[in-house]
Amino acid sequence: MTLKPRQIILLVIVLALGAWNLYRYRQAKHLTTAAPADASTQSQQLWAAFDNAASLRDAPTEQFSPAFKALQSAEAAVPSPNLKVNADLLADVRGCKTWLEFYRSHKNDPSWQEPLSHHLKGCTEQHHDTTA
Repeated sequence: MTLKPRQIILLVIVLALGAWNLYRYRQAKHLTTAAPADASTQSQQLWAAFDNAASLRDAPTEQFSPAFKALQSAEAAVPSPNLKVNADLLADVRGCKTWLEFYRSHKNDPSWQEPLSHHLKGCTEQHHDTTA
């Protein structure tokens, strides 16, 4: 049985697509399993730093600033944001950190107090659900 040139080209394309999908599957599996064994510990430390800063959100700047800097340090210590686990964690923490900064900048405005407190409460409840 002889193959025509277009059949050979189609066969090569199908084989190449199969090899590409196998490569992508192995890469995706590697990314999800390559997370360090202490990823949950890092997550807990990062969220603990967030909880500390969030608990001091109404405190004077002298008390809040060190807690916020500790949060930034804990965020910077998370290795390899290329890993999906760490990228998701950092995205969640950065979103909550943004709400915290917004709260601090509007803490004297009563009209913003309730919505911002609601968002920060949501942040703490969300991560307690995921780390428990």
